[in-house]
Amino acid sequence: MLNAYWDLDSTLLDQLANPVTAEMAGASLLWLRQFEPEVYAAARWMLQPKDWLRFRMTGEAVTDPSDASGTLLYDVLTDDWASNVLEALELRSNGLPRLVPSSSIAGYLTADAAACLGLSAGAPVVAGAGGTAAAALGSGLLEPMVQLTVGSGAQIVTLRSHPTSDPHKQTHLYRSALPQQWYTLAAMQNAGLALEWVRGILGSAYA
Repeated sequence: MLNAYWDLDSTLLDQLANPVTAEMAGASLLWLRQFEPEVYAAARWMLQPKDWLRFRMTGEAVTDPSDASGTLLYDVLTDDWASNVLEALELRSNGLPRLVPSSSIAGYLTADAAACLGLSAGAPVVAGAGGTAAAALGSGLLEPMVQLTVGSGAQIVTLRSHPTSDPHKQTHLYRSALPQQWYTLAAMQNAGLALEWVRGILGSAYA
């Protein structure tokens, strides 16, 4: 599925400002279109996990820039869905959710959802942000500096005041949870997992 991206003109790839990887939504949609065309054609919305949860809570299909910028369907440099990329990939654009700022009210809790959750109907539901963007904000990463997070994997995050992408496409560039702010991300999937494996092999405690 990634071949379709690699066949794109370099100017289109530059708009995405990210390495082409299989776990991003654009690649998943290309796979779905080829191998489950009935599902692809019948789907009303194409949502990220947090956006699906919010949709169930409010009935509103929206997403925020921090999650959208990690889909390979978003023009990170101009802050909008990359319509020309979608057209080149022959992917539908009518299932993409409306874009709203991370801090904005994205909808209001429906009566059915309120009854399930034990909350008040009509309560405002905020758009929110992707996991890394929310973690950076929560840990106080508010100005250009570097944050290293080690969990199962590891991430190095650097805030940017301008959307400067890696010309070699080795690091990611995403929107942050704050307006007019971006972050560069380098990640690996087995940092804490590797430490746990070593600890087990040696029969040692972390101390």
